[in-house]
Amino acid sequence: MTIALALTMAGRSTAMAAAPAPASDRISLEALLKDPPLDQLHHTAWGAREGVFGPVYGLAQTTDGYLWLGSDRGLMRFDGERFEPFAAIAGEALQGGGILTFFATPDNGLWIGFLGGGVALVRDGHVVLEEAPKPGGFQGSTRGFALEKDGTVWVASSRGLFKRAGDHWQRMGKDEGCPDSGPGLYTGSVHVDPDGNVWANVGHRLLVRAAGQQRFVELALPEKTVDYVTMDAAGRMWAETQPDTREKSSSRYYRLPRPQVQGDRLDGGHPVPQSMYMPIFDREGHLWYGAVDGVTRERLPSQAPPASKAVLSEAEAQLQPPIPLVPLSPTANPAAPRGTRSFHFAQPAVQRLTRNQRLSGDEVLRILEDREGNIWVATNGGIDRLRRTRVSTFQFPVGMSTPAMAQRPQRRSLVRVAQRHLPSADGWQVRRPGELPRAHAFHDPRRRRPRGDGLVRRRQRAVPARARWPEHR
Repeated sequence: MTIALALTMAGRSTAMAAAPAPASDRISLEALLKDPPLDQLHHTAWGAREGVFGPVYGLAQTTDGYLWLGSDRGLMRFDGERFEPFAAIAGEALQGGGILTFFATPDNGLWIGFLGGGVALVRDGHVVLEEAPKPGGFQGSTRGFALEKDGTVWVASSRGLFKRAGDHWQRMGKDEGCPDSGPGLYTGSVHVDPDGNVWANVGHRLLVRAAGQQRFVELALPEKTVDYVTMDAAGRMWAETQPDTREKSSSRYYRLPRPQVQGDRLDGGHPVPQSMYMPIFDREGHLWYGAVDGVTRERLPSQAPPASKAVLSEAEAQLQPPIPLVPLSPTANPAAPRGTRSFHFAQPAVQRLTRNQRLSGDEVLRILEDREGNIWVATNGGIDRLRRTRVSTFQFPVGMSTPAMAQRPQRRSLVRVAQRHLPSADGWQVRRPGELPRAHAFHDPRRRRPRGDGLVRRRQRAVPARARWPEHR
């Protein structure tokens, strides 16, 4: 459903200097409610006042529903109301100290990777296994985990890629297609996709071991350095790369070919608008990542962005205000009455949430989507939760009076119209069908049409309307 908005400017009818929205940004109200913009998500932040002391490096949700936080202060559990240190819950202490990463398993287990090296496994509130740093083992920071369908555990460490075989750990070497020593041992992440392929970012090179094979092979990419590898909701793998110049303005991310699919090729790549840190894909196909001074959400691209969308360098991005999140853009409308301006719903492809919008910190260290679809953001100052709401409020970019709405007659209205002339009004509220309260809906009982000023004319006299919003059939 597409809705065009005509606004009468408060106290003036001068033209507003604003360009029409690009066609690619235009969106219907129905699509906007299904996929609300970032500023329409309900935002809750927790910091030191609530007992969360940043930086928070690790986030995970176990199958019992608890959220786990890892920081340089250790392990904490959140039940939706309270943050509790692990030692206070179980009466047991982890020896590893600061925590960098987590991995939740289907049997309610939680693998823990420590900043100073080593791993631990916690299940049902108790320590099941703990491996301390040792020469030839987890000496450096433990950076990630992955799990195969047969239960094989993989660990990415700054000292190499490890696989758990029986009751011991085996480091991958030349026999498995991995480096044996030197700086090339650094492994940033490891993933297992739904087809059973194991992907590892080793020495900033992308290695993949196809299902059923014994050796890793390198996947050639246009840029030399691989920073991050992540998996989308469909199980496809993506990599963020940059050339040796280390210029973030030229960083790109690619959808990777599947080893089992003959003829599957690397896509053309997509520019990274900001610096990218700890990216994840949510179940709706959005790409989330830490960027410069906050969190960025981007629609999953099906093709490279238009050339007109400039990619800022990191220094330039710091000087720019956050990308505007107002989903209303002016549009040309020759038929609009004099003194009015027309707007269409629009949603920028790239959206940001920063400290200016009350993010708990200015550095994003981890992002997680929980099983309810909420997004959790770990920062240097605490954690944030972003979740959908049943009511959306759209802020107008200008002051207005007498807002009016037009729609297709066969469609049900979703917009609450202002009750009177409000020169200072700055928004409308949108609810889904069946959720409009009586006190906020108005209509003309003779014409069954909504009136922009919230009044119904009866016998030449204006009286407040109290009838329910009509069901359009």
